[in-house]
Amino acid sequence: MSTNKFDKDRRGDIDIFLGEPNEQVRDSMRATLRGEGFCKTRIFCRMEDLVAAFAETSHDVLILADDIHHSSFEVLKDICAFKLGRNPSPALYCHR
Repeated sequence: MSTNKFDKDRRGDIDIFLGEPNEQVRDSMRATLRGEGFCKTRIFCRMEDLVAAFAETSHDVLILADDIHHSSFEVLKDICAFKLGRNPSPALYCHR
């Protein structure tokens, strides 16, 4: 068995936070991630809920839409500077 973290059988161990205000986009992205084996995806439609989740638990990857809240870029900067959460995770910042 390979030790590559992104092997299909190990993708279920990766915690993903997905912040997206559009319900259809959010559900589609979650379904796509599940189809690829990423089962631990928490979805958020409000920035306040996402920020509260950072205080409760850690994550491995953050996918964040730029239109979820006007402060989304500032939140990303705080994560990278260890001001928010416990893990300066890899982040995908999605701009439409």
